[in-house]
Amino acid sequence: MVNPTFPAGQAGVCHGALSQPPIGGGALRQKVHGLQMRMTRNPEADRLRSGPSLQSGGVNMCDSVGEGRLSPWTVSDLTTAERALLTGFRQWFRHGTAGAMAAMRASFGVAGVPSSALLPLFALLGTFAVTNAGRPAFRCPSCSRVGMDEMAVLDALAAMQAGEGDVTTQVFDRWLPLVALTMATDSARELADILDGARIRLPRRRPARLIALAAE
Repeated sequence: MVNPTFPAGQAGVCHGALSQPPIGGGALRQKVHGLQMRMTRNPEADRLRSGPSLQSGGVNMCDSVGEGRLSPWTVSDLTTAERALLTGFRQWFRHGTAGAMAAMRASFGVAGVPSSALLPLFALLGTFAVTNAGRPAFRCPSCSRVGMDEMAVLDALAAMQAGEGDVTTQVFDRWLPLVALTMATDSARELADILDGARIRLPRRRPARLIALAAE
C-alpha cells in the first residue's frame, strides 16, 4: 500500500498521506480505492514518498512561509462545524487517514457532525493525491490563522449546501484534473447531504473571488 507524503517545498508546509479508510463501504469506498490504485501506478509517488515530513514536537513549524495567502479569518472566527472540517483537512494532509482518525472523530463529535461524514471527506481529500492534481495550501493543525485556500474549500462545501454546485466545481477546478474534479464534486455533494441531514449549515464566506484576483 502506497502511503505518500507531500514534499515540503518550503518550511512550514503541512504534509499528508493517502491510506485506506477504516470505515464504510459502497460507492465512496470504491472511489477511495480507485484513488489509491492511481497513486500505486503514479510514477510521481516515489518522489512524494521520499519528500521530507514534519515531525511532532515542541517546536511549532507552522508559519506563513510557503503555505499560501492568509484569509481575513482566524480559526476563532469560524463556526464549530467549520472548525471541525478544517481540523479534518489539516490533520489528513499532515498525518494521513489512520493518523488523523482520532482527532477527526473527536472534532466531529464536538461539532455534532455525524461520523458518516468521514468517508466522503476522505474521498474528497483523496482527489488531491491523484496524478496531475494540485494541492490546496492547507496549514498546520496548530495554526490560528486560516489560509485563503482553506477558506475556498470550506466555501465550496457551503456553496454545495446552498445549491450552487457550479461554484463548488469552479473552486475545485483550480487544482484538479477532470476525472478527479468529478469525484471531488460528487464527494462534496454527499458530504453536504450528510451535513444537511444533521441540520448543520456552513456559512457562505465567498473567498473564491479573492483567490481568483490573487492568482491574476
